[in-house]
Amino acid sequence: MFIFPLCFFCGGISSREIYDDKYIRPITFWVIGDFDDSSGRQLLYESLKHLKSSNNLRIGLINNPSSEPTKENTVITRAIWTAINTQNVNNAKNFITKLTKEETAKALAEGADIMEFSVGGMDNAVFQKMLESLSLDFILSHSSFCKDVLKLNRGQRAIISNGRVSIHYSLSDN
Repeated sequence: MFIFPLCFFCGGISSREIYDDKYIRPITFWVIGDFDDSSGRQLLYESLKHLKSSNNLRIGLINNPSSEPTKENTVITRAIWTAINTQNVNNAKNFITKLTKEETAKALAEGADIMEFSVGGMDNAVFQKMLESLSLDFILSHSSFCKDVLKLNRGQRAIISNGRVSIHYSLSDN
């Protein structure tokens, strides 16, 4: 049996609190992309922006890396995953939105500390501890799921909405 970690944002609740939600969220968007790549971050940013305007939506994230994952080339993906698992939903959404910005990615690539981008109210100590100890296993399982189940190529972006897969292409894709 294949199991991979899930992460949801639904109008103010996380997957850890999903069963306490009093509201039915009829639409689920699975956002799939390489979140360490600008096109994947842009897709994630647009999805988070849409989430803020809808009470009927929840978002799940699946990372589909463009290359073999290493600690060096998955900084943003690992930070996203850590925020989802260590912060309250509002702080995680605000932090992840910050991580989707191109200037943040550029600063991180130039050696900036991820903690420079923390948002008010974050539990920085818990975040830092999990980030430092986080393995790449979840990225590898997401990658396998994308390849074996969804039949996506490495780094390919997609949105799954209630079971329907929409593949996203940019103008530079052939």
